Amino acid sequence: MSVIAQAKMYNIRPSEVLYIKDEYTAYCFDEACALIRIRMEKGEEPVFRDIETKKHYSSYLELAKDVERAM
Repeated sequence: MSVIAQAKMYNIRPSEVLYIKDEYTAYCFDEACALIRIRMEKGEEPVFRDIETKKHYSSYLELAKDVERAM
């Protein structure tokens, strides 16, 4: 289940789902999630890509696994 879906289900901020303690980081993350949610509610599909390599992924999980392998 996505962070956005969990936040909606529990009626909390997405940053609380991930236990983000830094207030500014939490604010930025919540704003990004709000933008994503608004776009998805309008019918847009999320696009997952690596900004540096321009590589496109079919899901966030696929992107995260690739990033994890690179670390």
